[in-house]
Amino acid sequence: MNSIDIEKVTSRIRSNKTVKLTESGKGRLNEQVYFLLDTKNYSLIMSIYPGKKPYYRPFAELFAISKTSFYGSELEEFLIALFSHELGPGGKLFIAYEDDLETSKKLSQGVPVPLTRLGHIMWDHGFRWFKDWYFAEGFMEGDQKLQGELPLDKGHEIKQIHKMNQEIKNHLKNQNSPEKDNNR
Repeated sequence: MNSIDIEKVTSRIRSNKTVKLTESGKGRLNEQVYFLLDTKNYSLIMSIYPGKKPYYRPFAELFAISKTSFYGSELEEFLIALFSHELGPGGKLFIAYEDDLETSKKLSQGVPVPLTRLGHIMWDHGFRWFKDWYFAEGFMEGDQKLQGELPLDKGHEIKQIHKMNQEIKNHLKNQNSPEKDNNR
């Protein structure tokens, strides 16, 4: 089981001179660390949990995003790419999306995740399993968020690709069905 190197990740983020990164405290889990990430256009909170062998895989979370200009920005793409490389097999990335109007609308319409703006970026960076945390459970999870998980191995990835292909085919079939046209 893998672990994420928090120092390496924060160093890569700090190398971007337009970003100010400040550690802002510990999380609910002992090893979890929160950071405030500031730019001149927006701010957000980033949480990183390195995992706990052999029980828990690492995860990262981006939330409390202050402005919609983050969505579609170079920094959004950079962070997704960075975590896709650093989390390792089975690692999870959670991204709050309630102010990402395009993603939010498509998810609420039942569009498969990789066909949404945010889901497409995450898919392109290797995330293969998704969960839409539209309804927070336990009132401690915070914002609506999209969870993406990296495959454990090549076999797992192939299985997830096949499942997603079927989900997309079913969605497209339903979009083009005569029943759909009659219900408009």
